[in-house]
Amino acid sequence: MKNIPLSMSGLIGTEPVGGRMGQDLAATDASVVELVERLIGGYRHTQLLHAAAALGIPDRLAAGAMNAQELAPVVSADVTALYRLLRALSTLGVFKENADGRFAMTPAAQLLRTDAKGSVAGKLLSYGQPWWWGAWQHLTECVRTGRSAFDLQHGTSLFQFLDERPDAAAAFHANMASMTAAMAPVIAEVVELEPGECIADIGGGRGVLMAALLNRHPGTRGILVEQRGVIEDARRYLEDVGLGSRCEVQEGDIFGVIDCQADVFLLKEVIHDWNDEQAVQVLRNCRRSMRPGARLVLAERLVGPGPGSSEAALIDIVMLVMTGGLERTEQQYRALLNAARFELVKAAPTGAGLALLTAIAC
Repeated sequence: MKNIPLSMSGLIGTEPVGGRMGQDLAATDASVVELVERLIGGYRHTQLLHAAAALGIPDRLAAGAMNAQELAPVVSADVTALYRLLRALSTLGVFKENADGRFAMTPAAQLLRTDAKGSVAGKLLSYGQPWWWGAWQHLTECVRTGRSAFDLQHGTSLFQFLDERPDAAAAFHANMASMTAAMAPVIAEVVELEPGECIADIGGGRGVLMAALLNRHPGTRGILVEQRGVIEDARRYLEDVGLGSRCEVQEGDIFGVIDCQADVFLLKEVIHDWNDEQAVQVLRNCRRSMRPGARLVLAERLVGPGPGSSEAALIDIVMLVMTGGLERTEQQYRALLNAARFELVKAAPTGAGLALLTAIAC
């Protein structure tokens, strides 16, 4: 048999006599080949979308279709390169190139607007940054060693990195706020609060979820606990939405003393950032502050059978790469809670990809 270049072997059905590889590949459905090719090139799509968001193109085109010549000076871009970017995104259905050469918005492009409901602009402005995607080149070593790929890339943890990089922190927190905004109304519907009760959102970010909770439960009040770099943004946001008088904003550290008196302690997607030992430490810190009868509620994705599990499995790899944390099964959360002297009493789906795990001290 003649030597055949690896790039052609099998794809055209060439194989040693009696072998099966060529037959299997030749019989592969075209849609499967297309799927694999699309997965391989996924990084290109991320960067195309990131470039559009970073240039502010969707916000500009929302006012009306424009051609590259009209748009280039507005977004400070090279005309030819901008046209090529728009054309490529049009092939993906993000924009639409009209017969007159102008590019118009599509439903997909609407999600890239910064002011759109359900906007993913914040996510793109994180995911497309070198400090974010650079960590992913270490995934193989991460799998071999179990170490966070972010640590391997930057020599520090994600959260320490954000403490030292205000620009990165701003993009990261904007992403967290936009994702929470999409989930908050659904979570607020499921969280059980009685009139007069106080809920503490530990690691509550800019207060988007807290606002949804207080609006859904008008007879309640809140305490938002966050690190120093975030609390001023949270105060401003809660004041802007008219809830400043019902919510105290308090500086705190989940690995330090959590000093607040509340009936419900809520941690949304906090525990998944950490390994088991760290997670138990956070839970124990909460327990020390909880008065008798207080409840702990974790909002987390569950890995396992049922809706949302496939997404949880993918986000589990994000946690492996970025923080060294993990997504867990209900049984794994039960074990963590038990180690921190909590009893899991209820697990309820929210319809937002998260489950609410309610526990009491034991």
